[in-house]
Amino acid sequence: MPLTLTALRRSLQDMDGPELCGLIEQLFRASADNKRLLTALLDNDTSELRAKAEAEIARAFSLGRRTPTLKTGGARAAIAAYAKVAAPLEVLTLQLQFVQAGLKCWHEFGGPTSLLESLFSMWQSALKQTGELPPETVPWPQLDAINALLNKYGLGGLEALSQGGDDL
Repeated sequence: MPLTLTALRRSLQDMDGPELCGLIEQLFRASADNKRLLTALLDNDTSELRAKAEAEIARAFSLGRRTPTLKTGGARAAIAAYAKVAAPLEVLTLQLQFVQAGLKCWHEFGGPTSLLESLFSMWQSALKQTGELPPETVPWPQLDAINALLNKYGLGGLEALSQGGDDL
């Protein structure tokens, strides 16, 4: 049975400094994901987490280099991991990058309805993130680029995407 958060807290309270350091070192060595997260938390360096998310977006939606996988789970998980430690504006730009790359990929290769649902879901998350930012910090050029793609592909622009993706 997996360890619960309550049990974890109880176990950590019983550890002294050297034991905690040893545990953190073991976690660091256990996986690349742990290394990226600890680097972000302890060194305030989110670059590896962002690079991982960008690589996952490229893997899902790569255009021109190879056939895209159209599997967005890895990219979504990497963006979620990045969101735990990054500034809201940085998370938003990554979410918009996901939507933009996904729209281009969908236009070029098509794909299952689940791809459009994934794009719509990420768009809704980006809209929420946008609403939490001061208006002067919103990346309008990136939003305009997505709007231009939607209009170019005959998908009705940002309004259609914001209204639930039914027109998509």
